[in-house]
Amino acid sequence: ANFSDSLESPFLDYPRIFYYLKESNFKVRTHTIENAPRDSWYVLHLNFFDHTLDYLDLIPEHIMKKINQGYFKLVMFYQEADNPAVIEQRLIELCEKHNNKSLYNLHDPKLIFFSGNSEANKQTVLCHYWPEIEYMFRRSVNFTKAARYSTNPRAKKFVCLNRVHKYWRACIAQELYNNNFSYHGYFSYLNIQQDDIEPFTAMPLDLDFLNDQAPHVTTLLNAAPLFADNISPSEANNYSTLCTELYQTSYFNFTLESFLDMDSSNGLG
Repeated sequence: ANFSDSLESPFLDYPRIFYYLKESNFKVRTHTIENAPRDSWYVLHLNFFDHTLDYLDLIPEHIMKKINQGYFKLVMFYQEADNPAVIEQRLIELCEKHNNKSLYNLHDPKLIFFSGNSEANKQTVLCHYWPEIEYMFRRSVNFTKAARYSTNPRAKKFVCLNRVHKYWRACIAQELYNNNFSYHGYFSYLNIQQDDIEPFTAMPLDLDFLNDQAPHVTTLLNAAPLFADNISPSEANNYSTLCTELYQTSYFNFTLESFLDMDSSNGLG
């Protein structure tokens, strides 16, 4: 698969489920559309769920006809934990737009969406939880060129790489930057902006904490972009880009993931 294509709209990637099944000793069979047996999966693998995109428009008419007739299941995989209830609503809107309500029939849905959100099964019909991120981790440990253990002295104390700007990331990164800890590590804050960035005060955190953080975060953002290496922002967002030289020459490497209830969805967001 051409990974660079998956970083541009419609953000589709090779269906990695095929890798995971084979590595777990499950047999996988692929067929042409004409020769595929009944109940085969027609798979779309999303690297990003774009709420402005009509995913049903991407499917050729003759394939959609077979899906509607019950020959195929339309199966979508998305490893992120975006609110599955919101995603389901968007999928239902697309089905209704195409006058295709049979896709989300409660008794026999022809559309199945696998989400990285562990609450997906509890409050949606079309969305189901599947921990792809754990399988991705297993692949990275087993099959990629990871940093090797060494007792050699290392140039830096830690690695902290931040690509896309998120205010809760900035709250952590500013502590390192404003206290001059960033000089002791491979530290970056590229400050890449996204259209859906929430206002700083919209974060569901204590207001006194936010008021205290605001000037320090502003200092960091005014100094950005800050780079730890020479790779481009698009390369930094490529799963296949491993900053091995940074990990091999530093002592600590931390990965932080933020799960904040930004949309008051009780953990679904």
